[in-house]
Amino acid sequence: QLVILSNGRNQRDKNAETISVKDFGAKGDGITNDTAALTAAFNSGSAIDLLDGFTYLYDQITVNSDIVLRGKSTLKYSGVAATQTHNGLESTSLVFTRSVLAEHLSLFTDGTSDQIYNLASFTGDNIHIGHLSATSPTQRNQRGGISFFGSNIHIHNAEFNNIARPMAFTNEYIGGDLNVWRSNIHIGTVTIKNYLRGIKFRCIDGISLGVAHITGAWNGVSM
Repeated sequence: QLVILSNGRNQRDKNAETISVKDFGAKGDGITNDTAALTAAFNSGSAIDLLDGFTYLYDQITVNSDIVLRGKSTLKYSGVAATQTHNGLESTSLVFTRSVLAEHLSLFTDGTSDQIYNLASFTGDNIHIGHLSATSPTQRNQRGGISFFGSNIHIHNAEFNNIARPMAFTNEYIGGDLNVWRSNIHIGTVTIKNYLRGIKFRCIDGISLGVAHITGAWNGVSM
């Protein structure tokens, strides 16, 4: 059943609207810090177009709204020491707490900060991403990967290069209850190069992994 908004439109109509991140003041030149603009855009409740070919520099962002992302651009972590904590998870630069629908999500870190625990964390359910990538020019000691803590996660294609701990699907840190299992994890194709630990699954019921190309270190998949 569709939710009817106060103006007579339904939620599907609202989700179909796309607002450019530029409308929130983002520059996307890879130099200007776009943290404030991205935070406002991502928490607006509207579908956000990152446009194609831009690089948005950010420090720390928490997204507490369901979000739809369109466009093929890069989110570049500034390298400042991430201090925000969510559900007991420390040092995460980008946190999504609700559902995510993204055509393309590309993350970049230059590896200058070894204090980051996760480059991005998805703590909610219902994550659907067409193409997901995380890249660093050189591998450092920072973990810097992407962690998923919910259920019903679908990643069509994923690529990681020089990311120490690329992907984790786990119930750790969420409320401290390790007895609560997550379910329904689907990954189409994943490519991982130059890493320490590849893909980690912990307390997951229902995993589908299509094709995995993992080279460059040890411990490709752990459960």
